[in-house]
Amino acid sequence: MAESNVNYGQHTNEAFYLSRHDRLRPQIERGCDKFLDVYDTFITKEKDNVIVAAAMTDSDLDQKMTYLLMQLILSLKTAIQQLKMSPTTKLQEKEQQYARELRSAEHQGLSPFSVLLEMITLLYKDADAIQNCLRVVYERLTLDDDRSKPNPLVAKTICKVEMTLSNGLTKMFWGASVARERKLRKTYLRNLVNQHFHEWVKGTLENENAFIKFPMISVRCVALQFSHGEEIFTDNNMNTIPPCQTCSRLFQGITWGENPRIDHERIFPPGNCAEYYAFSKLLRAVGDLQSWKCSFQNGTDVKSYMINLLSQ
Repeated sequence: MAESNVNYGQHTNEAFYLSRHDRLRPQIERGCDKFLDVYDTFITKEKDNVIVAAAMTDSDLDQKMTYLLMQLILSLKTAIQQLKMSPTTKLQEKEQQYARELRSAEHQGLSPFSVLLEMITLLYKDADAIQNCLRVVYERLTLDDDRSKPNPLVAKTICKVEMTLSNGLTKMFWGASVARERKLRKTYLRNLVNQHFHEWVKGTLENENAFIKFPMISVRCVALQFSHGEEIFTDNNMNTIPPCQTCSRLFQGITWGENPRIDHERIFPPGNCAEYYAFSKLLRAVGDLQSWKCSFQNGTDVKSYMINLLSQ
């Protein structure tokens, strides 16, 4: 599909951005270093624990994690370049350490937090384990932050889409909202839409009358919102939030973790919600066999496909 021309939250006042960037630079610098610290001090230890617990060789996992680390470095560089900043010392050290790997790496458009989410879901398949890791990651990324000035690179919302198959097995697909800072959000969204969104999800951004209707099967979507300084990912405090009205209109025929609210309209730039990426993953994971029917409705034009969830 051709690159989208949708305006992803663009602000026309460049002077506004320049003054805002001056204020954001210290936050971005601290944020970049915190992401690298989380990888070095937490993610790598979790990877080692998984290898030991599974009694597996680490070559395949190492290769995938190294790829994702390259994506993290390139994603942080994107933020630095967008704000016309110099790389932090830690980021420069990582670039030097992985200079050979970076020469052949290409940024796949994910935000820094989305890359960490990919790492965690690569290591763990159990929802509780993933949520526990996310809680630790969020705490470390926001440690000592001024509550009024949250880390602009940290996602505010996580989305989990669960699909229960006829054999009782459940497949999970995770997504994260995009960066909080306007210009970074615009850049990451453009890359995310053009490189990762399924064509149907992308179509909903280009036509306000379009929506995706899932069949009458068990698809459940839960949105979880981070609360600054609180441990929200626990059994007793799953801070679920309802989908915005846009998401509840775009993704139909599913069960929401919390019912959509018709009395409150939350406005976000098109594509910013975590649901877009999570549902794109689900749709990208299906084939053209003959298990269940899903339709993309673009006004009065309905394209129906017989699609089946591929085994992973």
